[in-house]
Amino acid sequence: MIAPMRIWGWSIRSIASHLGRAPSTISRELRRNHDGTGSYSGYWAHRDVQRRRRAVRRSCLTSGELATDVQEKLRCRWSPEQIAHRVRLEYPHTTQMRISHQTIYTMSSTVMKLPAASCGVSQN
Repeated sequence: MIAPMRIWGWSIRSIASHLGRAPSTISRELRRNHDGTGSYSGYWAHRDVQRRRRAVRRSCLTSGELATDVQEKLRCRWSPEQIAHRVRLEYPHTTQMRISHQTIYTMSSTVMKLPAASCGVSQN
């Protein structure tokens, strides 16, 4: 919808108002998805979005040793910061075994609804 409006001479503010978006959002879209001549094409913008989505790296917490390790520590009520730090200490030379606390927070709030596990500590 943006491309025809620009061709018809609409300003960024009028496009934003019509679409219910902030002018900065429209400006960013035009700036990010223009061709070499400075014109905007919705077709190419959409194609680039699809390409960027496919390029997103899948989470390292879906399977494997790291996922198992993180899930176990979450069950034992470790914080994501503690887990991320401990993983760096346990696997100092293995870059595939790195994870940020933010990734753990994100995955634990959306995917990992885990029951409490026995962690060798009695809960009386």
